[in-house]
Amino acid sequence: MVQQNPKTPIVWVANRESPLDSRGVFTLSGDGNVVVLDIMDRTRKVIWSSNISVPASAMKVTTGVLMDHGNLELRLGEDTLWQSFDHPLDTFLSGMKLSLNTRTGQQRDLTSWAALHDPQPRKFTLGIDPKVPGQTFIWKENAPYWRSDLYIGKQTNTAFDVDGENAPSSNGTAYFLTYNFDADEVYLTYGVSDSSTKLRVIFNPTGQIELLLWLEHSETWFVWWREAF
Repeated sequence: MVQQNPKTPIVWVANRESPLDSRGVFTLSGDGNVVVLDIMDRTRKVIWSSNISVPASAMKVTTGVLMDHGNLELRLGEDTLWQSFDHPLDTFLSGMKLSLNTRTGQQRDLTSWAALHDPQPRKFTLGIDPKVPGQTFIWKENAPYWRSDLYIGKQTNTAFDVDGENAPSSNGTAYFLTYNFDADEVYLTYGVSDSSTKLRVIFNPTGQIELLLWLEHSETWFVWWREAF
């Protein structure tokens, strides 16, 4: 059970598939990886690991960095060895990619939480369909549930005014949705014209997509857009 704070929502969970009933710690391990340990276990059992191969000479000098835009990076000097943005859960942040590698078939998808306070993966998955790379799909237990419009061309850019019809004024800030077709990768990403504007996309437990805007004056997340099914 995870307690959500509406003002500081959880956007990523390392051990969503192996939740702890006791106290844990998030740290760097002796092999250079980022890990979650069960500190109530006598052996400090590893519950989760970034699980990458780090050269023996570098195991003691890797660092973990939480970036301002929400990406957790495991670094060796200036090189990023692993990052949480490559392993999204139910939240799509500015700068993330939902992607399909057309050569290997590897996908980077969103997966809904089981419930509001349970981050374990459950029924719904949002990603790019390997059979129709020009569309974004939602699957419910592996069956197609919803699909977006068809994107055509090497790169499709769409700009949206954040003010919207019902949203409070945001001084003309816009967000940009980009659907890109590279030689080996198709991906969907988005950005914001004003970096001080806080946006996040949530794929909720009912399979619904929501775009939320942070309102400083009321300290609340405003649902600016919702895909209704």
